[in-house]
Amino acid sequence: MYAERPPDPDLAGRVACVWHQVSEAATTQLVVPDACVDLIWGPDGLFVAGPDTGPMPAPMAPGDLFVGIRFRPGGVGDLLGVPLEELRDQRIPLSALPTPF
Repeated sequence: MYAERPPDPDLAGRVACVWHQVSEAATTQLVVPDACVDLIWGPDGLFVAGPDTGPMPAPMAPGDLFVGIRFRPGGVGDLLGVPLEELRDQRIPLSALPTPF
């Protein structure tokens, strides 16, 4: 099951939505490109996704929980400490980035 919520109004200029998904079966979901960057907590920890230039496979096991913050295109700015080009079509653990977190 996938669900989205709008962001807090104070964050709406940078954040498109917050979302969560619980996988009901073993599957590989194709995530379609939307020019956004997501900060996602999943079974393997916290990671950054995108922006993507094509569909990206997301393998899921039954019961896997994913929770994310989807930043608007350009909304992540310099928050992650790397140019967005370095994140294109990537899934990178947050701990591998030079972020202030």
